[in-house]
Amino acid sequence: EVNAGFFYSNAEEREKMVAAERQQVDMKVQKIIELKNK
Repeated sequence: EVNAGFFYSNAEEREKMVAAERQQVDMKVQKIIELKNK
């Protein structure tokens, strides 16, 4: 995990990071699903 050693300055920063990470994961999952459906 890239952010394992990362310390957040505040809760808001952390929320943004989590949201961005979730988006990346969703995109990866979407690509995998697309590949399976081909």
